[in-house]
Amino acid sequence: MYYDSKKLKCDNDELMTTVARTFLGLEKGRKTIWGNFRIEGDKLIYRTCETEEISGYKKDAKVNAAMKDLRLNRATFYQSESWRFSKSLTEIRAQLKKDEHVRFAIQRNVEDLIAIKINEKLIIGNSAVLPLIGRTVAYGNVSNNTGQTVIQRILNEHVPMVPFNVFEQAKLDLKKFRYIEKLPDETVKVKHQKTEGYGEHQKTKEWFEDRHFTGASLFEVDGKTFLFDIDRREIKHGLFNAFLVELPKRVETVKAAYELLKPKAVKDAELKGLEVKRQGEWFFVPCKAPKLPKLTEKQKLQVLVNEFVGAEVKKACGEKFIKKSRVIREKLRSALPRRLSLRAGQNRPNTVECGLQVQGKTFCTGTVKHEGREHADLRLNKWHVVFPNTSIRSFTITGDVD
Repeated sequence: MYYDSKKLKCDNDELMTTVARTFLGLEKGRKTIWGNFRIEGDKLIYRTCETEEISGYKKDAKVNAAMKDLRLNRATFYQSESWRFSKSLTEIRAQLKKDEHVRFAIQRNVEDLIAIKINEKLIIGNSAVLPLIGRTVAYGNVSNNTGQTVIQRILNEHVPMVPFNVFEQAKLDLKKFRYIEKLPDETVKVKHQKTEGYGEHQKTKEWFEDRHFTGASLFEVDGKTFLFDIDRREIKHGLFNAFLVELPKRVETVKAAYELLKPKAVKDAELKGLEVKRQGEWFFVPCKAPKLPKLTEKQKLQVLVNEFVGAEVKKACGEKFIKKSRVIREKLRSALPRRLSLRAGQNRPNTVECGLQVQGKTFCTGTVKHEGREHADLRLNKWHVVFPNTSIRSFTITGDVD
C-alpha cells in the first residue's frame, strides 16, 4: 500500500500537538493514552515493547539476570540450537534449569520520559535525545531517533527544557528542581569526520552540521546551585561537549556563574591584561619560568635508571638499599620537568607534555591533551601556572544531549 509521507508527517505532528497541549492543560479532555504516548500522573511518557535475544551460559551475568525476568516471549523461545515452543513459563524455567547453554528472548517495556510536572506552576520538558520516538526498523536493523522530536519542539514553545539524563547521571532529584535563569535555544556547528580507503589511498573527510542545543541553564536542586552548558571553547573547534558543575554558592545569572568558576588568581591575571587559557576545568596563567634545581650529571643519570630491579641485584645490594635508592630517585625525578597528569574528581585526566610541581604549585609548558578527546589540544608556548576551577563537583555527561 502506498502512503503519502507528507500526510503522515502532518498527522503525526497533529497527534503530538494534541498530546502536548493536553498534558500542559491547554486542551481539556480526559483521554490519557494516544497509541504509545500516555499521561501517567505527573509524567508524559512514550512507552513501547522491545524484544532482546539472550544467548550464553547460565554462569554469565547477563543470562542470569535475564532468567530472573518473567517477561519471556514464549513464541520465540528456543534452546540448545533448536526451536521449541512452550505453553507455560513453568516449562520454560524448567528447561533453563536443565540445560547449561541457553538461548531465549525477553520482552521488556521501554520508555522515554518526555516531560514532568514539578508542581502546579512548573512543568519541565526533556531536551535529551528521545531514541524511541520516531525510530525505524528495516530488515531487522533498528535505527533510533537522534534529533529533536516534534513533541519536544512543541513543548519548547510553552515550558523550559532540560536534559533529564543529566539529572540521572548526577543523581539529582527532578522534583526538587528550581530554575534560576534559562538562556534561549541555539544552533551550533558540530564537526564530523569519516575515514575512507586504505593505505596510501586513505582519506579523511570533514564536514560541519547544524545541531540544536537547548541553551545554557542555571538552576537549583535541593538548595544546591548548578550550571549546565556546552563548552564554548570547544564549539570553536566543532566539538559538542556538554558539562554540569555544582557551584560553591548561589548566583542569579549564567554570566555570574562563569565568573564564579574562575579562581582569584585567574581574575587577578586578567585584570593585569594577561592572556589566560583554559582547557575543560583547568586554567593556565602565564608566568616566569620556574627555578630548576642544579643536578649533577650523576644525579641526572640516577633519574633515568629503571625502577624495576631484578632478583639478582636485590640479592646483591639488599632490600634496604633498593628501597632507599628508589626514594632518592623519586625526589630527583620530581625536581625535573616531566609529563604530568591533571585530574579533577572522576573526570578523565588532562596530560601535560612538560610539567613541574614546586612548593604546592604546578607549572607546565608544551601541549596539553585530554585523555577522553572531549577537548581540543591546547598549545602553551611558554610556562604557565595551573589552577582548577572553583566548582564543588563536576559531572561527565554521557549519552545524547540536545
